[in-house]
Amino acid sequence: MVTDTTKLEPPASKPSTPSSRRSTPSAVIPIKYAQQTPSPTSSHKYAIYDILHRHPPCPHLLTSLLRVPNATFLVYMAGGSLDARFRNHQVRESPFGTVLRVTETESTALLAIWLFQLVGAVVWLEGLSYVHGDLRPANMLLSVRDHLRLADFDYAETMGVPYSGNGVPW
Repeated sequence: MVTDTTKLEPPASKPSTPSSRRSTPSAVIPIKYAQQTPSPTSSHKYAIYDILHRHPPCPHLLTSLLRVPNATFLVYMAGGSLDARFRNHQVRESPFGTVLRVTETESTALLAIWLFQLVGAVVWLEGLSYVHGDLRPANMLLSVRDHLRLADFDYAETMGVPYSGNGVPW
């Protein structure tokens, strides 16, 4: 998959003033493009998005805004991934090497909120008889206000189905 971030500007219908610029902010919408030949995982992900869209939305899952052949439009999560957030607070011997020192930690209150949001996403999926299949910090995205959403449904599967999985170390 290739991810592109496209900035959409509101149409200019009249001269811009400071107050009109504030009332019509621009939006950023990431687009995921499938490879030229659709893969089994992209077809599987589209099927999962179809299932998710047949139910009331879960505020803790990152679902698609729009899907067209070979492209998925997603909400932009400006806070990045939880993995990137944690790595920004670490000193490592190499990019994926041993952590030498933690330079900053998140508050226990924020960690409790993230845990609540993650559990909410997992419980919601299990209510539909699905498991995510790839729970890891890279698939937990943060909004600009630090709200967590679970993303990436490549390995989502129906509960009770034998699963070859996405094993350690991911």
